[in-house]
Amino acid sequence: MCLPENYELIAGTKFDNIYLYYKLIKVTAVGTAHGIKLILEFPLKTESQRLTLFRIIALPTRILNDTFALYQLEYDYFRLSHSQRDYILMTASDLQKCDAGSITICPTDRALYEIRSITCESKLYFQTTTKDGPCMRSLMLHYQTPTLLRHGEVWIYHFPSQRQVTIRCPRDNVWVTGTRTLSGAGLIHNATRCSVTSGEIYTLPELHGVPHTNLNAPSVYAPDSSPILSRHDLPCVEAALTSKVNELDQLKDRLKRHLSPSTWTLWCTFRRLPLSQKRCPAGIC
Repeated sequence: MCLPENYELIAGTKFDNIYLYYKLIKVTAVGTAHGIKLILEFPLKTESQRLTLFRIIALPTRILNDTFALYQLEYDYFRLSHSQRDYILMTASDLQKCDAGSITICPTDRALYEIRSITCESKLYFQTTTKDGPCMRSLMLHYQTPTLLRHGEVWIYHFPSQRQVTIRCPRDNVWVTGTRTLSGAGLIHNATRCSVTSGEIYTLPELHGVPHTNLNAPSVYAPDSSPILSRHDLPCVEAALTSKVNELDQLKDRLKRHLSPSTWTLWCTFRRLPLSQKRCPAGIC
């Protein structure tokens, strides 16, 4: 395979990554009278197009006692190149344009910033010291609201003051309960299946597994299908059909007089079938 200069396959050529191409390759079939051609679209990459995606979560920062400050960020996501020389700022709506999977592929519709371009998001990531602060902050007085945010397999917490937290986790089909005292910001790992409760805030566990139970299912009876026509409607419908059948018989006689015998064999013979006769015992006619 001949690739353009400085380009390579997005998942490499290792055998362990072959399964990724089943999701990444787009196949188009073009057919003619002489054969069919398959057009395969392989996503390619360069070194500058490989970026790591970070989600930005702003938590309150204590200033004094129960006074906190919170950064007001314009972008929710920060993408950094592998060379750490460039970055891209993205919102949640921008991320929805990407094809997420084992490898996330985003459209190249945004410009890259050099690390010399100082934004609030880059300043927080690189811890850049500048005279002018590019970040907007809001001041929160007497702030006591706790925070619990899930990111993947991790719960991110922030408690302005000390809180006793109860953590209940399933273990061998039994719920095990423990307590912790948490304060400030931190991470709770491997707790997606657990219930974290602090009295004023709690999480819902995400349970996985196959339930095993025996249900006493009642007997199910299927009622007979209701007739479309009632008994007193049948004479009226049969009388209406009789006139139509007579018209078809007259048409058949006229055609028989004008058509040759070989042509007549192509036509079906019409006959009257009363609605009261049941010709479909299985329910399919």
